[in-house]
Amino acid sequence: LTNGCTTAMTAPKIYLTATNGYQISPASPTTSADLAAGASSQQTWTVTVPPTATAGATLTATAVFTTNSQLQAKTATGSVTLPAPSLAAAFDNIGVTDDANPTIGNLDGAGSSFSAQALAAAGVTPGGTVTFNNTQFTWPNVTSGDNDNTVATGNSFDLTGTGSTLSFLLTASYGPATGTGQVVYTDGSTSSFTLNAPD
Repeated sequence: LTNGCTTAMTAPKIYLTATNGYQISPASPTTSADLAAGASSQQTWTVTVPPTATAGATLTATAVFTTNSQLQAKTATGSVTLPAPSLAAAFDNIGVTDDANPTIGNLDGAGSSFSAQALAAAGVTPGGTVTFNNTQFTWPNVTSGDNDNTVATGNSFDLTGTGSTLSFLLTASYGPATGTGQVVYTDGSTSSFTLNAPD
């Protein structure tokens, strides 16, 4: 909390709340000493994910304070992301459509999609295998027109397996795309990677 006012904040109280049953410790509110103009105060909370949680949470921090004899409040929000239980559970987009109904696809934010018929002609069918660089990928076993891919926007999901290489099957449109990711192992260690998808 930074005092951006020209006068002191008197005894600011800071509240933190969370949605979806997430627990906050210490309990709100916490009280800070008076803050002079330009001064800052920091508070740390522990946010505990319920064992039965199936979704992330929105965190809302509210500071209530008095300045110039007026009671005021300022609010900020953040979020906690809960990994999907699998990649398939993270599917949030239609990327393959039947030629008779292509308008429901939106692989790129501009209404594009792959033709189910053209993919089948090339040997790519639901539940089938696509091989690239000696790596076999299982094509999503879903009907055309259903969610079959995940748009890369900071998603996270659980993955179980063994091996020395982690491979992704990617696509991009309107030019190539690149981004970074991170693997978090069960022992808490991490490794980072960069993805590059051609147009």
